[in-house]
This record gives sequence, structure tokens and C-alpha cells, in this order.
Amino acid sequence: MSAVFLAGSTYTFPGTGTWSLVQGTGVLADPTDPNTEVTGLTVGENVFQWTVDAGPCANGVTTDLVSIFVHDANNPVADAGPDQELCTPATGTDLAGSPVTFPAIGTWSVVSGTATVVSPNDPNSALIDLTVGESVLVWTVDNGPCPNGITTDTIVVRLFDGSAPIADAGDDQALCSPTTSTNLNGSPVIFPGIGTWTVLQGGATVDAPDQPGSSTSGLTVGANVFVWTVDNGPCANGTTSDTVTVLLYDQANAAADAGPDLEVCLSELPVQLSGSPVTFPAGGNWTILSGIGTFSDPTDPQALLSGVPVGEVTLVWTVDNGPCPDPLSSDTVIIQVFDDNAPVADAGPDQQICTPATGTTLQGSVPVFPGFGTWSVISGSGTFSDVNDPNAFVSGLSVGQNLFQWQVYNSHCGSGVTSDIVRVFLFDLNAPPADAGPDQELCSPDDQTFLQGNVPTPPAVGVWTVVQGTANIANINNPNTPVSGLTIGETILSWSIDNGLCGASVDEVSLFVFDSAQPAADAGPGQELCTPQDSTFLAAVPPIFPAFGTWSLVQGAGQIASPNDPATEVSGLAIGNNVFQWTVYNGPCNYPDSIALVTITLFDDSTAAANAGPDLETCLP
Repeated sequence: MSAVFLAGSTYTFPGTGTWSLVQGTGVLADPTDPNTEVTGLTVGENVFQWTVDAGPCANGVTTDLVSIFVHDANNPVADAGPDQELCTPATGTDLAGSPVTFPAIGTWSVVSGTATVVSPNDPNSALIDLTVGESVLVWTVDNGPCPNGITTDTIVVRLFDGSAPIADAGDDQALCSPTTSTNLNGSPVIFPGIGTWTVLQGGATVDAPDQPGSSTSGLTVGANVFVWTVDNGPCANGTTSDTVTVLLYDQANAAADAGPDLEVCLSELPVQLSGSPVTFPAGGNWTILSGIGTFSDPTDPQALLSGVPVGEVTLVWTVDNGPCPDPLSSDTVIIQVFDDNAPVADAGPDQQICTPATGTTLQGSVPVFPGFGTWSVISGSGTFSDVNDPNAFVSGLSVGQNLFQWQVYNSHCGSGVTSDIVRVFLFDLNAPPADAGPDQELCSPDDQTFLQGNVPTPPAVGVWTVVQGTANIANINNPNTPVSGLTIGETILSWSIDNGLCGASVDEVSLFVFDSAQPAADAGPGQELCTPQDSTFLAAVPPIFPAFGTWSLVQGAGQIASPNDPATEVSGLAIGNNVFQWTVYNGPCNYPDSIALVTITLFDDSTAAANAGPDLETCLP
């Protein structure tokens, strides 16, 4: 629209009225027409003057002005400019409203806040007296009769506190199931600063993300991490954030279990441990109660243990389950490290003792710890002062042989489990001495027999030996062993009993083998002697040993010097016949004994010469 009709006052002829352009532009169709049309107007204020000339009348010539405001239909609608963010100590700013094409007019108004607009109609007016917080202003543009007549726009000016604290998400929290919610404790925010909770880890939900003390729900076992972000606008501490971790412990987390005790060889290190698993955020920790060693990771239930010498190390597996009931639990495990080169068991030397003693100190080998030894009774009897002491005192021994086993346990390492036997012989001081039995007589061709030695009291041992002659002894330690290979004559055997520390004893037995071909007794030739001789030497045939002969006086008189000497001297013979008997004993070969007689006649040297007396005559009938 660029043409309008004016509305000047009417006048009465012969008075006159005239329009004139004072300001702006415009073409008057009829300058004298009070209601003339004006065209060619331009945007802005166009001022026309209406002059009425009433001649000589009292009001003569009068004038009046009229303004025709032409608004620009293209004048932009109100735009208050971008929201602004300021930081103390600033308390003012310049506005940036949209420009206004005259005759349109813009006006600033404060909707909320404490601000003061210095020039309310200036799009770029200064804004002062701001306080920390938010001020809302409206920029209103009045574009007259144009279709976009009156338009408004709002701007928010935020003044942030430069001394506001930075974000603090609060202290970490520890909870225990079945709890699944908690309240957060973020630092307060000074408006217009804003705080926002976000979930960094876990599946929880923040019920009021812009509230420092918002509740959160849906916590899951483990770590739930939240971020509290504070936006303090353009201040130096503009955007700050902090995290808080809410640890939710599992009430069902198992108590600590360090696993079974282990036996390993030194060559098998490192060894893997078997602690009970831990549900995060519960934590486990290995510590050494005794011994030395190194963990690959002390918090790993299945950590590797190394650096352990031969011996024993005691470990503790401790589980911390936070705020749950009975949160701390621990368990111990013993790791025994065995020496691959540990010596095998040695029960020590055999021992001999004599009653009345009934005990002795053993001398087993010392095991390499944690290997250990154990004494046990294999046979006999005995009571150990300490079955695991290599040098245990064993008492209550029985007479005889007592067998004890020393077993050394070295797990599966090296030679593993080894054992050795020691014999402890308890000899009886009151055991009977050696008795080889009675002498024996045999007759050829019989050349063997059974001996009859006494039985030794164990652990004493008897031994047969040949002292004289020849013999084959079947079992030299058998008291009643058969013996063979005997020859005619006398064989002497010795039966020796070794009674250990109690001493030894010896006895002998003679075995006589008589000759079955032994000739009959022969006392030798008779003899005639004459007094004064009254003695002589006999001359029997000597028997084959062991047969022997014996002289005895049968008639007369005589003293036999050596009754068993075939050629013994006899004396004290009586005048007359002195008869001697030679009896040969040939053992079991003949019965009865073989006997022969010999007569020693002793004549009297004083006997008168022979005198036959007178001759005699007689008559036969």
C-alpha cells in the first residue's frame, strides 16, 4: 500500500485550503482537497501540512500537520537474539534484538529476574543489574497495521556464579544384595548451573537425573558407576564432572575356601592355587602365614605360587564381601614342597642286646621335611617312644628277632615312599649253653646219622663244625641235621651256640664208626715163666680203632698195668696158670663182645727134680 486519502478539515469559500509536503515523500492528487489522495509514499514518516486561509477573519491563516506512517511489510518479526550466559563478577551485557525499520518500534520488557534495560526501545540496549540466576526478557516489535503487526521474542540471560563449586559426585557407596537402590549424593548446583547424572557402568536407572540427591534403582551386583556433570556456563569452572562408584556385593558370595592342601615336588614349582572364586566387588587376597613364597597375583584365586623352598608354607585366602553379613572370611591351605633328591629310607644297622635289657635306641635315617618317617612292627614286639622319630626308643622287646620297618614318605617325589627293615635281636642271658648231644656209635658200612644238639633259644644261632675226621654236614645250623660221609674211626664235631652279647658256648660230640670187618679177638700166645720172674708183657692182636680191647684176670693172679693196651705188662703172677681174657669191643658191629683167653704159666723154680718112686708090680685079674 502506497496511497492514502487525507482527512483535512473542510473550509467555507472564499476561504482556501492547501496541502503541502513537509517531510518524506508523497504526491498530492489535489492539494486543495481536504480528502485528497496521496501517492508515492515511502516507508517511514511522511508529514503533510494543511493550511486554511480565512482571509481577514479572526482566525486568518491556520495550519496543522498530519503524519502518515508507512510501515515496511518486510520488517522482520521480533528476534530477541540468542540466549546469553555470563559469569560473575559480570552483572551486565548488551542485548541483541532484531533491528526495527521506522516507524515500527521495538520495546524490551523484563519478564523475570532483576535486570534493568537502560534503553528499552534500543535493540542493542545495555542490560544492567543482573544477579546470579536467570533473567527473562521479551523483545516486542510493533509494525503497525502490517500483517506481522506485533511480534515478540524471548531471551534468557543466565548469570552463573564464578565461585560455584566444581562437580562432586559424593563418596563411593558399598551395598549388599538384595538391596538394589540407593540415593546419590552429588554436590548442590547454584542456578542457573545445572547438574546431570549419567550411568557410566552398570544397568542402573537414575530416577531424577538433574537432582544431586536423586534415587537410583536397578543396581546390579558389581560396580555401578555414575557421573555427576555440572555445567556452570562460561565460567572458568564451566563444565566439571566427577564419578561415584556404587558397589553392590552379592550376599550369596561363598565364604573363603583356600582349596585342598597340596603336596608338590620342588621340580613342579610354580604351583597353581585353588582359592574359591570371588564375585566382584568382593575381593580375595592371598597372604603367607608361615614360610616364604611369591604370588603371581595375590588377588587371583588361582594365582601361581613360586619361590618356595623345600619345606612347608601356610597360606591364607581371605575374602572381603564388603557390607554383607559376616563380610570377612578366611581359610588356610598348607603347601608341602618335597625334595626330589631326598634319600631313601634307611632303618639303620641291625642291633643285638642281651637280657635283662628289653629296649634300645633305633637309628633310622632323618627324612627331609616335609617328608616324614614312621616306625612299625613287622614281627616280634616293641613299643616306640615316638613312631615318627628316627631315633625313637623301642621298648618291650621279646626274646628273639624283632623286625621293625622304617618307612619314609616323600609324596610322589623322587623315590616316593621307601622303606627299610632293621633287625633287633634280644638274646636270653639265661638260655642253656651248647650241648652237642651224646656220642654215637655206628658200624660200617653205615656212615651217616642224625646229630642231637640242643635247640638254641632264638635269636641265638648254633653252628656245627668238624673238629676231627671227615663229615658232610647237611645243615650246619640245624641241631638235628643229618651228617654223612663218616669214615671208620672217630669223627669229632663241635656244636657252637652264638648268643650274641650274652656270650657263646661250645660242646663236642664224637661219632665212632666201627669196622664190620674187625677180626675176632686174639689174646696172643700163651707163655710159660719160671720164678723168680712173675711178670711179662701180653701180646694181643690190636683191634681196628675205634674198637678197643680190655684185659681182665680170669684165673690166677696178676696186676694189669694198662687194661686196654694189647701189650700191657702184667705182674704179680702166681705160680701156676694165670688166665687173662682179652675182650674186644667193636661197637654195634658184634654182640656179644669177641673174647679170647691167654694162659701165662708160672713155674716154681724151687720144685724138686723129678722122682718117680719105686717100681710097682700089680696083677690083672
